[in-house]
Amino acid sequence: MDRRPLLAQLGTPFVVDGGFAFGVDIGHVTVIGPVVAVSEEAAKAVIRGVARSVSGEVRVDPDLRFPSLTAWVRERGLAPGALAPRLVLDGRALPGDPSMRFAPFTRAL
Repeated sequence: MDRRPLLAQLGTPFVVDGGFAFGVDIGHVTVIGPVVAVSEEAAKAVIRGVARSVSGEVRVDPDLRFPSLTAWVRERGLAPGALAPRLVLDGRALPGDPSMRFAPFTRAL
């Protein structure tokens, strides 16, 4: 599926060298995701950047393949939500390099 319409709805990403993330205000909380980065440190940098640029509660739902990132998020009170299934058409693999997907976009549109 072409994800350009979704990305257009998300607005402007927060970008650092090696990564980007969106912060989407859903009314009561800003959800950070997707988080795409070349390393866990770059993922942390974009998460910090988004969190510092918004007011109010922030949530990140890190991919559980990255336990130290999940712990880092929890230590900062960015309360990960419930697990979200990865939705793909016809069971195909998600596109792109999975090692760069640190947190998905977890909100229905």
